[in-house]
Amino acid sequence: MTLPQLRFEVRRARPTSVELISQYWDEPIDLMASDISPGGVFILADVLLEVGEPVVACFTLPGHSEEFQLFGDVAWVAAPRRTHDIGAPGMGIGFLKTTPVERLAIRSS
Repeated sequence: MTLPQLRFEVRRARPTSVELISQYWDEPIDLMASDISPGGVFILADVLLEVGEPVVACFTLPGHSEEFQLFGDVAWVAAPRRTHDIGAPGMGIGFLKTTPVERLAIRSS
């Protein structure tokens, strides 16, 4: 892992409903996130996008009434291939250009 790819925000295990928008889908898809941080989110999914694909993640956080709509890229993909592989299939989405207010809201939720 190179220095710019290192995680510098704490991830919180916070199941969150996320509406994910991709150029490859006709309509937004409702998925579940297993954890979230100001830097990104891990989304549980059986249909996986390629690393680098742009997406928009829409979600609300506990204690906040407004919906967050954050642009991001697929940073990594978890695709267990064998029955004894550990972990659920999904995608790590790295948020792009979040504002300080958005980062603080995610950090404090």
